[in-house]
Order: sequence, then structure tokens, then C-alpha cells
Amino acid sequence: MRAKVEIDSESCISSGKCVSRAPVGFSFDEHDLAVTTAAVSEIDMATLRRIADECPGGAITVHAD
Repeated sequence: MRAKVEIDSESCISSGKCVSRAPVGFSFDEHDLAVTTAAVSEIDMATLRRIADECPGGAITVHAD
């Protein structure tokens, strides 16, 4: 199952948990806010949901595509 991942830049606190857990799918933009990369679709749904659950700012939302 493929996932759609959204990051709310207003809620992102730049903790880096998503980037450290899955650097292939997440990175920082020029404002040090988390963004997804094109490869985020390669990460399995369970991992994405765990990353979203662990986001301290609650900025990550995962939807089944």
C-alpha cells in the first residue's frame, strides 16, 4: 500500500526525528523545516505511521494513497 505524507510546516519544530529515522524520505528545507523527498513513497506504511506518531510537533500526517 502506498502512502501520501503531508508535513504541516506551521507545526514542525525541526526536531529531526523524521530525518534521522528515514533520511531517504525526509530532509530539511532552507528554513530547517522537515520536507518529504520523492523517495518517501519507498518507505513502508508501518514505518511512516511510526515516524508520524513520534513527531513531537505532530506535523506529519500519513494517508493511504
